[in-house]
Amino acid sequence: MTKYPFSSTQSLNNGSASVSIGVVLGLIFGILGLLLVIFSFIFYYRRKKKSKSESRDPEERIAMLEISDNKTALGRSCRALRTERFVVIIGIQGAGKTYLAERLCEKCNDCEKVWIRQLNQFPEEEVDQKGRISYFLDDLFYELQSEEKVKRVKMEIDTLYERTVVKGNGQIILTITSLIWQRHASLFHERNYHNLIDLDQLCSEDREDILNFHMNLNNIVLGSKKSDDPPYSVVMKHKDYDRFSKDSNQDFDSHVKRGIGIASSIALFCQYRNRNFIPEHFSRSPLPWLHNNWTDVINVNWTSTTVILALMAIQNEELNKNRIDQMCLTKIKEMENIQNVESFPSEELEELEKKRLIEKTYDDRYRFRISTDKKVLLRIILQKHPELEEFCDPEMLRRRVYCPESLPGDFRGDYVKSFVFKK
Repeated sequence: MTKYPFSSTQSLNNGSASVSIGVVLGLIFGILGLLLVIFSFIFYYRRKKKSKSESRDPEERIAMLEISDNKTALGRSCRALRTERFVVIIGIQGAGKTYLAERLCEKCNDCEKVWIRQLNQFPEEEVDQKGRISYFLDDLFYELQSEEKVKRVKMEIDTLYERTVVKGNGQIILTITSLIWQRHASLFHERNYHNLIDLDQLCSEDREDILNFHMNLNNIVLGSKKSDDPPYSVVMKHKDYDRFSKDSNQDFDSHVKRGIGIASSIALFCQYRNRNFIPEHFSRSPLPWLHNNWTDVINVNWTSTTVILALMAIQNEELNKNRIDQMCLTKIKEMENIQNVESFPSEELEELEKKRLIEKTYDDRYRFRISTDKKVLLRIILQKHPELEEFCDPEMLRRRVYCPESLPGDFRGDYVKSFVFKK
């Protein structure tokens, strides 16, 4: 039987082809497997790094925020917003929390800006948030709130945070008084609440910034250091201030270390100026002093001007000449035996404006310039005439009546300055 040589050659070629295809397929699957392992490792590493970052201790995150070259509160707030898109601003009354929030608002140019100052102003859950929104939650926590109400407000904030920051691309700026922050510290343990700007610890540039703002608002300038006309400006620490106040006959309550913010102190200075009493030196005052000042105004001499201030404090902090609560007005007149207050002359309102106690809004309403004034004044009025409480909005009453014991017992770094009024 004859054997043809080409048959064995064909078998060898077929075998070689099969081996080549197997090698190629093996290399392909090997490369794909290697790539899969590499991508899995990268994904795992990134996820672990993100998890580690999110679980970082709040103190470490706070330290990170303080590394910035910009040491001012505004600079730190802007950096904190870029880091977390949720910033908490804390400070005592009058420290400048709302002022700082308003400055942050001015810098938010690429989004819709929404201010929320009452619980009923929170957006409904089913509302679809279109575009980028910046929420400014101002003064939602007030000093006489019970713990249950603090929890309720915080729950609303947490819900808004979940929708706006976690699931959306918006941001939130929240202001809280130092009292609420310290009294309910256990409620604010979550990491996002420790992206914090503490206005009780201001740098000198912040102090001057807030000081200049309120001095301009109240038409005051610092005295010159080079001449005695006008008087020069002085800066003193506690020990020097204590020595000065002990040696003077001025009405300073220097032994009390509770302080109010620069904004409130400027307002108080203006009140003394308008009563022809101008201390040579001036400090961020203890709240009892402010309380005594307004007590004198209310108790000594009730006039049509005093009635205006009382109505402004009672009528949800604003006065509309065209919508006076006549029943409340009549009640005040009866209790203080006042006969000639049928209407409010424009000249008296203008005089209060000149004294920087009130300001006129765009819709012809009048309101107090400084929130601490209206809180203290309302408290004094209701202490003297509890019957007027029936004319107060209950929510406003709970929010605005303050307790003097709420401020920090030892607030360091107080300054004392002298001022000259603009001509």
